[in-house]
Amino acid sequence: VYGACKCHYGGSACGLDGGSLVSQITAGTKLEVYWSDDDAYYPGTVAAHVPDDFLAHLYTVNYDDGEVETVDMSNERFRILGGVKRARLASSPPTTFHSIVMNPDVPKKDWPVLRKRRNICRHPDPRPCYGCTWCGPLQRGQNETGAKATLCPVCKIFQDKGWVRRYEQNSDKTIFIDASQKRHNSIKAFLHFSTILVEIKFEHMNTGEYLTLLSKLHVIKDERNEVVARKTKPKGRKPQIEKKHIKDGPASKKKRKMIR
Repeated sequence: VYGACKCHYGGSACGLDGGSLVSQITAGTKLEVYWSDDDAYYPGTVAAHVPDDFLAHLYTVNYDDGEVETVDMSNERFRILGGVKRARLASSPPTTFHSIVMNPDVPKKDWPVLRKRRNICRHPDPRPCYGCTWCGPLQRGQNETGAKATLCPVCKIFQDKGWVRRYEQNSDKTIFIDASQKRHNSIKAFLHFSTILVEIKFEHMNTGEYLTLLSKLHVIKDERNEVVARKTKPKGRKPQIEKKHIKDGPASKKKRKMIR
């Protein structure tokens, strides 16, 4: 029952996918936090989730003994005792994807990448967006070293807050550096960390702002499901085959005798 998330260090053991207790914490969660100096657990209640641009898992904890602490729970050892737990939001339909260009010609090799990245992002995060050089596969003619950044409206938010994407040619890796100069060593790590910030930001958006952001994107369908739809034939009555009665002759009797 113990666990900590290290996603903002570029790891993959993140609570966003249900693999950690961090994703279950919210205001009202009762828990015990381990204090290494005292070698003991102290009970308390989460008062608020107060993330900033650098830390997604920052919470204020009111301890039963009167102590109040704002702490990055992804770095803490703790166990949940009860109270309110954060419900995991359902992800967007896996067959729905977004693009920053209308009716893109998505190569078959890019669909597995889009599906994997879609499973990382939490609703209502619309990423990955095809055509975005941060969260989507590179388009034909683009490359890691020469492509000019073309960003979806969600990734543009992070760029405006000081995030930087870099391609390290020696290691052939794409990394992201956030505003606090912490490295996220892959696109997967970037999406793991940033999607919870997107979820929180969208929760505080009004409907008009959210729809304005989505209006800059175009919906595309998963080509795999379109192929399945084309191959699926409507069910109907099977054609009846007229059965003809064939009289048994000497040859037929001989065959039956041999079989017996």
